[in-house]
Amino acid sequence: MVYATMGRVPDCENTYVADLAEGTDRPRHIKRTTPLKLVGADYFTSREMIDDLSAADVLVVHYLTPHAMRMIVAAPQWMVVVWSGWGADYYNIHPTGNEYLLEEASKNIAAELYKSWSSSSLVAFVKRHLRSVKFRAVYAGRIAPAIRRVDFFSAPIPEDYEVAQRLFGRDLRASYVQLVYGTMETFSAGLVNPQGRNILVGNSAQITNNHVDVFEKLSKMNLEGREVIVPLSYGDMIYRDYVLAAGKRLLSSSFRPIMDFLALDEYNALISSCSCAMMNYHRQQGLCNIGTLLLSGSRVYMNPINPLFQFFHGRGAVFEDIGRLDTPWDEMFEKVSEEDRLINDSILRGFWEIDRVDTYFRDFIVDVRRCLDRRAGDPRRHGR
Repeated sequence: MVYATMGRVPDCENTYVADLAEGTDRPRHIKRTTPLKLVGADYFTSREMIDDLSAADVLVVHYLTPHAMRMIVAAPQWMVVVWSGWGADYYNIHPTGNEYLLEEASKNIAAELYKSWSSSSLVAFVKRHLRSVKFRAVYAGRIAPAIRRVDFFSAPIPEDYEVAQRLFGRDLRASYVQLVYGTMETFSAGLVNPQGRNILVGNSAQITNNHVDVFEKLSKMNLEGREVIVPLSYGDMIYRDYVLAAGKRLLSSSFRPIMDFLALDEYNALISSCSCAMMNYHRQQGLCNIGTLLLSGSRVYMNPINPLFQFFHGRGAVFEDIGRLDTPWDEMFEKVSEEDRLINDSILRGFWEIDRVDTYFRDFIVDVRRCLDRRAGDPRRHGR
């Protein structure tokens, strides 16, 4: 998607470097992007990486991995560095890990997962303390220098810039730019208004979905004629086993996990069978799913702690506070009215319509060029 968008920006030449997982020799899901350089871990300590950096004006890191941090730190001083964050890459850089993003049942699962790695509660306590100490050392030595070097930071929604500022304090010196990967035209392929009565819960096998906390609420309700659809095709596979066990125990025959990746039109057909969705994240996550659901007319429940709640609420979108699940009501599982769906459609178009997305990227290029112009006098600059 970003390849297609950048291709529409004039006077901008791009090269894409794909960091492949260990043991793989080609990407599984990237099909049409060229030119594409496929690299492994050795690349990030190589002369080749240094030469590639020197041959460009701008480095855009899509998701801040340890390898991406190496590239950032190695970038020439005149180079403009952009961190395009996705969510997990900044929310998870925290000494306690994910715990501050979890609800009660999910915290208990996290504790069980942690105990399974140790033989006693004392060992678990010691490991927990060491993890915090190790994190502070890793943060000071590797993470902070990379974050301080970033010139521009982007997040899926502007509200997450404040989250990043709280997490990193003075280390995040970057100005904010808006980059958006998907457009309404791309993520709504095959989408129709909800044709079924099913319930979608979460978007992945990640504990920050707080799946089991939702399952416990749903288990007390009448789910006759409804399936609870739970996408689990990627994420933490050990945690996924807990979700599978809890789903079968609490929801019985209503539980329908999705274990495989689906083509977008197939996934949207699945979405179209859901009249409502429970997205119980405390952080920005699953945004394309939420956008697709709102666009289709599904009734979407979100947690007020989530910056996405503030993002959509501030723009006048129609959705529900997930706290309403505590008191069953007549229309709680029903899709929204056509009038409300059109309100959400208008709000989504204002942020994700293709012309708007292209404008974000054109504005981004303008900001980058201004930054480059300010550095034009640097004698070390020899890129293009």
